[in-house]
Amino acid sequence: MYSARYSMTNIRQTQVELKRNLDEQLELLSRLADAYDTGNTLMAKPMATCIRILVHDTLKSHSLLSQLGLKSGKFLSTAVPKEDKPNMVRVGSYSALLAIASGSKSGYTPYLDDLPFGQTRMLNFDDYWHEEIFTDANSNSFTRKDIVLYVANQDGGAHVDPELEKKYIELTRQNSLGWKVSNDGRNWTDLTGAELASIRQIGHELLWTLIPSYPTKKITNQSGLMIGAAGIFLEQAKKPTGSDIIEVGRNKPCPCGSGKKYKRCHGKAH
Repeated sequence: MYSARYSMTNIRQTQVELKRNLDEQLELLSRLADAYDTGNTLMAKPMATCIRILVHDTLKSHSLLSQLGLKSGKFLSTAVPKEDKPNMVRVGSYSALLAIASGSKSGYTPYLDDLPFGQTRMLNFDDYWHEEIFTDANSNSFTRKDIVLYVANQDGGAHVDPELEKKYIELTRQNSLGWKVSNDGRNWTDLTGAELASIRQIGHELLWTLIPSYPTKKITNQSGLMIGAAGIFLEQAKKPTGSDIIEVGRNKPCPCGSGKKYKRCHGKAH
């Protein structure tokens, strides 16, 4: 009776091989982004896996950029700054990377290079990866890292978990951002897919950062009015008294200044 012993010897990849892997991942990310822009928004799920491969490090695994020594540079952030102030109160939720398209193809759409204020920042990777990009109506916060890893590790990118964290369920299944759209002013529909649109924008930021000749990209969903989803601020007293508190009835004008009744504007999210 014969037995055989097999030994596994790992051979480190050369820098040339790693660079080839980088080129392949960037090409894959770019092709998935193009497919998303044609309307196939589910391409954001494999995009999340590409992004994880490129940038996410753990104690047991090393990102492709780390292996190539490319994480020490600056990364493009297109996030609309949150800029909370002590004398301001946010009405509704905060979304840093998204617009809302109304019309026949209403929904969340990534800004790409059509930024509402035309401002971008170059950040160290840790600041970029941990920058807040969502705050929902339940005061839950999400960073780029949160969204990418939820989708890649748990929600269909590279794996599907039997259970998902409550705040992610609220964001993706229960409209915790609170935005609704209507084509007739009577029938309102919850917006979904914020996590997918944000991954598309994160992919755009990384492609712009890592490919010097990456072309300018414009918002593809131009079906109607583009509304920034960053949120609305109202000024309030730093120490409000009873007389400072204003109750807004559902049939009263919305305090955001839109001219609509509260129940037809921000009251729809509550």
